[in-house]
Amino acid sequence: GLLPRGAARVRKQFDQIRRAADSGDRAWALRLIAELTAWVRSGEVHASVLATDPGLLGDRRWDALIGGVAEMLCHELDQPVPGWASAPARFADRVWFFSSLRSLWPHILITTPAAIASRGVFLSAESLASV
Repeated sequence: GLLPRGAARVRKQFDQIRRAADSGDRAWALRLIAELTAWVRSGEVHASVLATDPGLLGDRRWDALIGGVAEMLCHELDQPVPGWASAPARFADRVWFFSSLRSLWPHILITTPAAIASRGVFLSAESLASV
């Protein structure tokens, strides 16, 4: 069958996210995830690309974040949440605040999208909105 619009581009983006996360460049990895989020929200990439499991990065924090972003986008776009996004490996094994600035944590706790917070990952909604 035909691949959904943007599928190849999304696969390339996930390769980049994997490289960024592996190299420890958290800011770059988050920027790439925010970019992907913007593509789906704008319709530039069809929401059905989210049905395909992008595979695990092997870091529970990033894998949880990606699962949460997928669930968040599916809720926003009235798409079913794919099974891969809710797999046990998509939940952090301990709470992860993306920012190490503790003074920001109260704000981040309030603004983290629910689908992401439920996985033990906390980052402000703005950090996913700005590219």
